[in-house]
This record gives sequence, structure tokens and C-alpha cells, in this order.
Amino acid sequence: MTLEDIETMKQWFKQGALNAKEAGFDGLELHGANGYIIDTFIRDATNKRTDKYGGSIENRCRFPLEVIDILTEVYGPKRVGIKLSPVGRFQDMFDSNPKETYTYLVKELDKRGIAFIQFMEPTETFDPTKKLYTDGKEQIENVTKFFRPFFSGTIVANNNLTPETALEKIRAGEADCVTFGRLFISNPDLVDRIKNEWPLNKQWDFTTFFQGGEKGYIDYPVYSEAENKEKSQE
Repeated sequence: MTLEDIETMKQWFKQGALNAKEAGFDGLELHGANGYIIDTFIRDATNKRTDKYGGSIENRCRFPLEVIDILTEVYGPKRVGIKLSPVGRFQDMFDSNPKETYTYLVKELDKRGIAFIQFMEPTETFDPTKKLYTDGKEQIENVTKFFRPFFSGTIVANNNLTPETALEKIRAGEADCVTFGRLFISNPDLVDRIKNEWPLNKQWDFTTFFQGGEKGYIDYPVYSEAENKEKSQE
């Protein structure tokens, strides 16, 4: 991307925010995780630029912060958040010093007073035969716990959480709330299952997560207590 390309993309983000506001959305979350454009600027394994957007941590965080500033101009800081994956390995992402890199970024986000940061806890290795980098857990075992002191807004924990471990995080003060992804896909009635302590369906089909039609999205069954009793009596 040229410097001109970056300026163009910033305007795309602004127009996207304006469109969302016109459509009635209450707020925005900037996707700064998992190897998408914002993430590729932050981490040193992908950002090899030699201009003002590359090299130092400050330079690598420049574009993400500029985009955040644009979004807050449209919505105000209390209606803007960001998702980050400091030690996530999705799409082979890696940073050699995520503690230093993301401490700087999180402190800058805190100065801007944004509403929340959603942190992904370490991800599993998606392709064990293609292990390019150190496992995320070896860099930061507990992401929300590590970054909690640097951010005064709402912290959202994400990835590989169960209802039990999610509650532990909240009670420990490491996060204010949690999000579930895969569990919501395979359990369309996830809230009811958690409330009633019904068993969770963890038999999701990962191959359907990012492509295809209705298969893997609207064909998972809701919990049937009667049916479950019948199976247990067989």
C-alpha cells in the first residue's frame, strides 16, 4: 500500500462509519485482530514498511490509531471499540514482542477514551503441520489479565471460554464481560442452556464457519430436555 492508498482507506473507514450511523447502528467495533488489515500494520511479522507506518511500535500503531480517531469523530469515543488478538495465530499472525507492542497501543486507546477493547485469548494452532511461530500462550498466557491495568474502559474476553471460565474471569476482575463465537453457532439457544445448566453442544463443523450457505449456521438443534431424558434412559 502506498501512502496515497492509506489515505484512501481511511476515507473508506469514515464512509463506512457514516453509513452505519445513517443505518441506525448504536456503535462500532473496529476489527483489529486475526490478520485483517489493521492487524497487519500492528505486528512486526507482517509490517515490513520503512515509512512512517512501519518500523517502530509507534509507527506500526499509527494507522490503527488514525482509524480509531476517524471512527470516534463520527460516533464519539463511547460508542467505539476495537478487537485485538495480541498472540493470536489465525492467518499465521505473529509479533515478536506482543507485551510491549500492545501495551503501547492499549495505553493510546485508553487516552482516547474508547468504550471497550475485546481481547482474544491465545488461539490454538490452526494447522499443526505449519507451526511457524511460538505458541501464543508462551508469549502471554492470560491476555485480559495482562492488559487490564492499562485500560480503564470495558474489557471483553473472547476465545476458548466456557461459561465457567468466563465467570471466573469476570469475578477475578480480568474482564467485564465475555463473548462466545463457536458456542453460539452450535447452540442457537446458548443463553437458555447456560441459565438452565443444560449440556452444551460442542460438535461444531469448523469447515462451515467462513463459507457456504445455511449448513453449519441454522441447522444446529435447540436443546430438548425431554429428548435428552429419553436418550439417557436408552
